[in-house]
Amino acid sequence: MNDKVRCQEDMRARLDEWRGVVESIKSRSSTVSEDEQRKLNETVEALEHSIDEGEACLAEVNGTDDSAWEAAKSDARLTFDNIEERFKERAEAYMH
Repeated sequence: MNDKVRCQEDMRARLDEWRGVVESIKSRSSTVSEDEQRKLNETVEALEHSIDEGEACLAEVNGTDDSAWEAAKSDARLTFDNIEERFKERAEAYMH
């Protein structure tokens, strides 16, 4: 398996993990106050935006020719890692 394929699989796995986190947070919405539900909904919206950004990054990787991968891989990984960092910061209050 080449480096590009490993990167794609890693991105897909992390995106799946993020979707699970969002579903877990959504499942709490019926057990919180109205004010907390508003905050939770805002967080979910921000997290879903991060997932969309991650999917866009993965799509760029998917569209990169193998010959151009070496030049693009560090930017793709850095971009995805930055998206993941923002995701985790936003989800932190709900991840216990």
